[in-house]
Amino acid sequence: MRIIGAWHVFWHSFQDPAYVSQADQLIEKGVVYRRLFADVASQVITEAFSERAELQLIRFFDDDDEQVRRQAGNVFHKIEVSEFTKFSRISQAYLASRAFDDESFAFFHALKNATCNVQDLVISAAEKIVAGLQTNDKTGRSRDLDLHQLRDLLKQEYAISESDPELRRKLLNVIDVMLEMELYGTDEILKLHARE
Repeated sequence: MRIIGAWHVFWHSFQDPAYVSQADQLIEKGVVYRRLFADVASQVITEAFSERAELQLIRFFDDDDEQVRRQAGNVFHKIEVSEFTKFSRISQAYLASRAFDDESFAFFHALKNATCNVQDLVISAAEKIVAGLQTNDKTGRSRDLDLHQLRDLLKQEYAISESDPELRRKLLNVIDVMLEMELYGTDEILKLHARE
């Protein structure tokens, strides 16, 4: 009953300032409440954009509890492909957070399907993953799935970068490092496109 009551308080705290203080107190009661709040915030922000939800999700991307981070990261499952530009601040914060290191499938899937310009996010994600691999970053999980999704994104962005020399240069810088590291499938990115 307490959890159901907390869910209602959390939900209303995004619509009625009278609930904010009570919601904030509940968040501090423990990890179960943070998990629930992160889940509610990830749903609310896509239904009716809320700065409060945005700030809380950014906070929860670096929570000590992995499940809280995952619940916050679920926001990328819920973002409409045509609305991705509204979530640029969340996306940048996610890239810099522990949540990105835990699980980034939903984020990469959202980037792949976005109907707006996500080139900077793709490049930033690639740079972070490659830098982690170069320093033998031990995040506790394999980055194989990330690399697979990343290759598809880089291929997609490279194919449309012909008329943008600066973007092409940034993409090639990342791709060159991936080639030097002999990361499986990297040569596929350039296969259909003549290298300048």
